[in-house]
Amino acid sequence: MNEKKDTGRNANIDLIRTLCTLFVIMIHTTVKPFGGKPLAYNTLLGGLLVSNGIFYLMSGRLNLAKEFHSGKEIITFYKKKIVSIFIPYILISIALSFADMYAADEKDWSTFFVYTYKNIMMNNISIHLWFMYCLTGFLLSVPFFSKFLHGSSDDELKILFWLAMGWNAVYVYLNLNFGVAFMYQGWILEKWAFIFVMGYMSTRLINDKNKKFFYLAGVIGFVISILGQTYIPEHFTCWADLNPGFQFYIIAFFTFLEKEIRINNDRVKRFLSFNAKYSFLIYLLHWHVLHALAPKIIKTEIGWLHFTASTVFTYCVSLLLAILLENLFLRYVKKIVSRILKLNA
Repeated sequence: MNEKKDTGRNANIDLIRTLCTLFVIMIHTTVKPFGGKPLAYNTLLGGLLVSNGIFYLMSGRLNLAKEFHSGKEIITFYKKKIVSIFIPYILISIALSFADMYAADEKDWSTFFVYTYKNIMMNNISIHLWFMYCLTGFLLSVPFFSKFLHGSSDDELKILFWLAMGWNAVYVYLNLNFGVAFMYQGWILEKWAFIFVMGYMSTRLINDKNKKFFYLAGVIGFVISILGQTYIPEHFTCWADLNPGFQFYIIAFFTFLEKEIRINNDRVKRFLSFNAKYSFLIYLLHWHVLHALAPKIIKTEIGWLHFTASTVFTYCVSLLLAILLENLFLRYVKKIVSRILKLNA
């Protein structure tokens, strides 16, 4: 019997990638269940919105684990990110700009480059590509954050964690949710930066002894967020994502799937690995599949049926497009750019 070689991939990380890619598509569907039941609707939406933080946390986990010992290693890291992240992002942004202008029957194609430039620099914030505006700065900071984090003791990271949680709690609970401007600036781990850095910090701070505390804090944070959004929404304008209680939920969700789930079946591992390999491209492509193509195929307006059909259709079509795009085009562009940047193939 031929044995499959170990690919070195982490099946739990692949599971998290796959789940969160599905969650993002579900978030962006136009028809969701429980429309007339605020508590049930917010519970569903809150459960899915964990994907935003998970993608940042996972990116921080995988990138900040690297240690840098020379300027050459830093430059190599940047080159690899240009090839793996920014080449697909820029090319797909250009393609989506073209699709938008074509759909709008825009005749003045002399404005195409200006339109695309504005999309990449600021307008992508209004669609699913908003995450790149934060991620770009975080990736630029990785080599320097890495040195700082790896050089810190566990006790120092624990202090840093609680300082960040406290700062964000003041920002959200005592200011943002009451319409009071929070003018204090300069804290480096506010908003999404904290979740990104927590991706690495969690490997040092969360262990078998204290993980139950994080699970409990995550459940409590999730419940508070859902109840706040449902019953006092005027004081929960930031009920997900950057809300400290919800951040505990993000950390707990990731930790539970990473530490408590056991994936032993090789077929399941290969399935998850295959899907996770294309998760970034699926994310980049799914918006237009969901909003331009799916409505032409999915006609029902019945809540759960539309929700499920749209999700499955969008995921499958986006995966197919991602496979074709990567293997028929992007892989060759990446090879060319890698040679120009003198990266090993």
